[in-house]
Parts: sequence; structure tokens; C-alpha cells
Amino acid sequence: MNFDPSQESEVQGLHTALGALFVLLPIALGMKHPHLFYGSPRIIGSLLGVVFAGLKEFIWDQEMESPAVRGSNLRDFSFYIVGITAANIVLWL
Repeated sequence: MNFDPSQESEVQGLHTALGALFVLLPIALGMKHPHLFYGSPRIIGSLLGVVFAGLKEFIWDQEMESPAVRGSNLRDFSFYIVGITAANIVLWL
């Protein structure tokens, strides 16, 4: 079996994992320090993740990366949202 993922799949997997971390990390911190997130770490983490992804992909990457390196900002942003959504679904179940 030859396991050699493309660079695009590695990058989008990383965007998805980072999106999920925006939801899961505040929950982990909220278990130890519940006052940090006003009782709703999942919502705050999700909102922070969406804001971060939007700013990073549509402002930072647009200005700081060349078009060849940048690829599609919308695709990258979408995979952040996939990670955030997946983490929320797993926690909801």
C-alpha cells in the first residue's frame, strides 16, 4: 500500500484540525477554569475560530502570501469551518 497524500490534502487536514482545536481547547480550559468563558466555552471557541479563520485567510494570507502559495482562501476558510462544525457535532452527540 502506498500512502503518499498530496500537499493539498495535508494542508486542508491541518485547517480542519485547527478549526476543531478552536472548539476543543476552550472546553478543556473551561473544565479547569470555568469563569474564563462565562459558561459557554463551545460557543466562544467557535466564534473565535470563525473570526480567526476569516482574518487569517482573507486579510493576512491575501497580503502576505504569493498567489501560488496561497491557493484558494475560500477553500482554506471552508476547511476551518468543517473542523469547527465537526467538533461541535461530536460534542453534541
